[in-house]
Amino acid sequence: MSEVNNHTTKLLSEIIQEISSLLSVGEIIEKVYENVNKLMDASVFAIGLYDPATDMLVYPSDIEKGEKLPSNSTPLTETHRFSVLCFTKQKEVLINDFYNDHATFFPGSEVPEPSAGEQTESLIYLPLLIRNKPVGVISVQSFQKNAYTDYHLNILRSLGVSIAGVLEKARIYENMEEEVKARTMEVIRQKEEIEHSYNNVKILRDIGKQITSSLSVEKIIETAYANINQLMDASSFWIGIYNPATSRLEYPLGIERGKTIGFASYNLSDDMWLPVWCFKNQKEAFVNDYLKEYNNYMPGKKAPVPVAGEMPESSIWIPLVSKEKETFGILTIQSFEKNAYTEYHLDIARNIAVFASIGLENALLYEQVEQKVKERTSEVVKQKEEIEQTYQNIKLLSEIGQQVTSSLSVEKIIETAYDNVNRLMDASVFWIGIYNEDEHRLDFRGAIEKAQSVPFFFIAADDPDRLASWCFNNRKPIFINDLEKEFKKFIPHRATYTAVVGDVTSSLIYLPLISKNNKQVGVITVQSFRKHAYTDYHLDMLKSVAVFVDIALENALMYEEVEQKVIERTAQVVKQKEELEEKNKDITDSINYAKRIQEAILPPMEVKEQLFPDSFILFHPRDIVSGDFYWFGEKNGKRLMAAVDCTGHGVPGAFMSMIGNSFLNEIVHERGVTQPDLILNKLRELVIHSLRQSEAENKAHDGMDISLLSFERIGTGLTVNWAGANNPLWVIRGEEWQQYNPDKRPISYSRGESISFTNHTIDLEKGDTLYIFSDGFADQFGGEKGKKFKYKQLKEKLLSFQRETMARQSELLLDAFRSWKGTLEQVDDVLIIGVRI
Repeated sequence: MSEVNNHTTKLLSEIIQEISSLLSVGEIIEKVYENVNKLMDASVFAIGLYDPATDMLVYPSDIEKGEKLPSNSTPLTETHRFSVLCFTKQKEVLINDFYNDHATFFPGSEVPEPSAGEQTESLIYLPLLIRNKPVGVISVQSFQKNAYTDYHLNILRSLGVSIAGVLEKARIYENMEEEVKARTMEVIRQKEEIEHSYNNVKILRDIGKQITSSLSVEKIIETAYANINQLMDASSFWIGIYNPATSRLEYPLGIERGKTIGFASYNLSDDMWLPVWCFKNQKEAFVNDYLKEYNNYMPGKKAPVPVAGEMPESSIWIPLVSKEKETFGILTIQSFEKNAYTEYHLDIARNIAVFASIGLENALLYEQVEQKVKERTSEVVKQKEEIEQTYQNIKLLSEIGQQVTSSLSVEKIIETAYDNVNRLMDASVFWIGIYNEDEHRLDFRGAIEKAQSVPFFFIAADDPDRLASWCFNNRKPIFINDLEKEFKKFIPHRATYTAVVGDVTSSLIYLPLISKNNKQVGVITVQSFRKHAYTDYHLDMLKSVAVFVDIALENALMYEEVEQKVIERTAQVVKQKEELEEKNKDITDSINYAKRIQEAILPPMEVKEQLFPDSFILFHPRDIVSGDFYWFGEKNGKRLMAAVDCTGHGVPGAFMSMIGNSFLNEIVHERGVTQPDLILNKLRELVIHSLRQSEAENKAHDGMDISLLSFERIGTGLTVNWAGANNPLWVIRGEEWQQYNPDKRPISYSRGESISFTNHTIDLEKGDTLYIFSDGFADQFGGEKGKKFKYKQLKEKLLSFQRETMARQSELLLDAFRSWKGTLEQVDDVLIIGVRI
């Protein structure tokens, strides 16, 4: 460590401190990779762990150029690889010219292809030792020759010692979870045995998914019963749950011969019952002739008659066990036939019991905490919905309008509207009633309740007992969040309100459908079984959908008549089609207008020419409006320029770009901040505050990535200060290319929010060319194989363009992008800014 200076020692200490608390190999690799590039060129960073079962070095999560590589492995039999040499010989390897040095180490041996990623030029491999026993290797690699010295070797030695210790701690932690893993492996083992023996794993898996995804005890019982009969005779199915307050096994419901049987229970003090024996002894019970085999478990006792249902002949009782290995209930499967079950069926029942244990444990916990969770999360949900309303629903409503109005089938319109309305609100019930003028009634075709189609029904248009008729006749909306209390506002003479079909809901919205000619088309309704399911926001959303549905239904109904009178009505249909196209055009025109607004807030090109005369901006949005944007300005004698990539593209991205542009102007022009790291710190603070972001949201936050330059003259020289959030800076001087790496966090809420961004000061020379950009160009799919363009190819292009003017470089880049993309869709907004000194 004598070669490691004080700064390096401090940084190594910080790295070691950061990884010391990690318990995942993947997280350790990511954290070390984030920091080791501050000490050396670590374009590739890898940790290989020895797996004695396969006699291989396993690389769970290599990182190359900032991207994770798929898991890969190297057999120790491949002795011509440096990693194998390092591990088997416990020998340190430092290589600065891969192909030449490989021949030196392994004369006559063919140069192997890399196990993953691209071939590097320079590399270091060190053995990882725990108590002098090799457990793996650690490696840093560069795509440049002569990238490493003994100084870098010493740094990696220091890291290797600490990483080995952290890996050992991670393995100890994994051993602490062996009990949980053992239980999981047992479930997997049982599942694989069933798959191997009886090829029924798909059914069991589907049952498990349905059971464990439910948070209702009754639903779990119903789901298990509905599916288990595909595998075995389960004419009678029960689940009992222990109630410590009453010291009883309580059965909320049972199902026998397809019929539901009500509540039943067993007192645990009554030892005559096999379910009680099974629970108290925590053992399975299995009989194929109930009256004869009962005494196998209860010697000398007479078999009792069931407390509910019929007398079974064959039965299986299995304890339900929690994650803490505590028995909390009993699973019962029964048949009215003798000798109905074998060990095979017992294995199936065991698997069902495991799934039921998981599902029931979650359901019981959910029942206890559901109300508290609702109260604590309501504010988070509200904030999430507000953001989604602002940035998502404009586009979604446009899509709904296009899909609904493009259909000429009433059933398809209803189906399409239902599929999309559920993305906006709870539409457990969705009906559209169409006015039948001849019969003076509202016909409901294709109604949907709980995702199931409802058979055709109708309501008299003047029925005084129906909310649909009130809405239709009064041409007014109905908005109810507690049907039991509020329906009398509209139907005061009724004591109670009953459903025409299906179940009675709690919340509902009815809207009249009125054509552009003021003709009544019918009514539309969404309904929920929850109270207070809707707000004014949902009412506004449904009104927007109703406009599209009204147009579509009018056209669809007209089309049904046209099928009988095609010739005489053709002209009218064409006219209506043109009207629809005009409405769709209005939507597009609105977005085009938004584009003009976005273009208006971007800095004028003439200002760019004044501040950066020898430069170009390649700005190529994916949609009409863009989530990428460029920004430049001048303050206190400093010239600033930024390339910004906001979350999303299209309308949502454009909203975020307007926020980012406004904040940059405020920070620089109003607050006078010109140092890039301080600008990014303040920008992150404003974004978090304005979008109400917090850790409680537990999801990726909207924000932006940015690369920001600040030019200033010091004496006779020109210096640039730079900072980046996820996006780098490239500098080309002559034929040399240099990358300045950004901080690996976005302009939004993230872990390490309080950590400042890093400021880089770079002395420039005449002829230097600087590039900042978003990821849209490199991420574009295309070429002969439809792959990403990638940063490596972009760098090669820019190096080959250096003799061209900046304006010509922009043209060549755009030509290259279009040629690569070909007929494929553009995947993201594209922004590249180049400046020549």
